[in-house]
Amino acid sequence: MTRPSVFSTLNVKVDESKQAAAEAKPVPEKKESGVVKTSTYLPREVHDVLREIAFHERVKVHDLLMEGVDHILKKRRHPSVDELKKQAQS
Repeated sequence: MTRPSVFSTLNVKVDESKQAAAEAKPVPEKKESGVVKTSTYLPREVHDVLREIAFHERVKVHDLLMEGVDHILKKRRHPSVDELKKQAQS
């Protein structure tokens, strides 16, 4: 069962080939990248310092955050970020 067209009550001609092409457009599949996006809420002052460090070290704030995650994992006797990545690939 098809949905009624919003143009059916109007006196407007719709190019059927364009309408059929729009309806037949395939939905692209999302590739699973093995990366999970997450949000982190930081106090403005902390973010400013991280940006300054990242600027002077010519890295991204993300790199500094990953360094912190690596430190947390090691401190709690878990494999490092790199080791976990290698395990996931094999």
